Amino acid sequence: MRQRSSMRFIGKEKMKVRETYRYFLKNGMKSMLEVSEHLLACIGIGWDWADGELCPDHKLDDWYKGPKVIEIEENLCDTLKAKWTLENEVAQIKRKFVLDNIERILDSPIDSHLFQSTDISYGHYVLRPCKYYANAIRFPDNITKEWAEVVYKFNCYWMTNFRKIHGVGSKGEINFWPKESHDAYLMIEEAKKRAFKIWTGQSYDEYMEEMNKHVEEIISRNEKESSKS
Repeated sequence: MRQRSSMRFIGKEKMKVRETYRYFLKNGMKSMLEVSEHLLACIGIGWDWADGELCPDHKLDDWYKGPKVIEIEENLCDTLKAKWTLENEVAQIKRKFVLDNIERILDSPIDSHLFQSTDISYGHYVLRPCKYYANAIRFPDNITKEWAEVVYKFNCYWMTNFRKIHGVGSKGEINFWPKESHDAYLMIEEAKKRAFKIWTGQSYDEYMEEMNKHVEEIISRNEKESSKS
């Protein structure tokens, strides 16, 4: 896939996957899923593919100054004072937890989240994927295996998210979905398969055929053992 070449810094600050996720966790994000959605589903984030890796198109710095503090004025009613005081304290507790456990968070799956109601901020982009700019879809053919694994696993999460929202038929069919969602799902599925092939060297369909045969063999063996007993 052709890459944009007009970006001044693109490719100059290369980081491995773990380093990239660590940078965002240090700078205010709260989970692997939040970083994943930001990097792979959002558009216009200032990160693009270069030499098979996601790289910033700008010089990186530690820009995050801490959780936003709600200003509590003296003339507020006691109920709001209590509510916003708690919210300020919870934000600080969450931030400290992330900073104290960054390496443990980095060891968790890329679709894991810690604070479900607050750490997923990109619903619009997740529900309406952009095939021209979403990095999980428009990745280059020379993507590294490390990033291909990330893209594959994120697209698996993305597809699962669509199925949870819209439901599936008794045989897994999705032809009753709105056309926009149906087409987006197929687009993500294609990207998932392409990433899997680059990551593993095996086509996804071949892999699934082997897995299904393996499962059938296990079921058949268990049924034979059950019949003997």
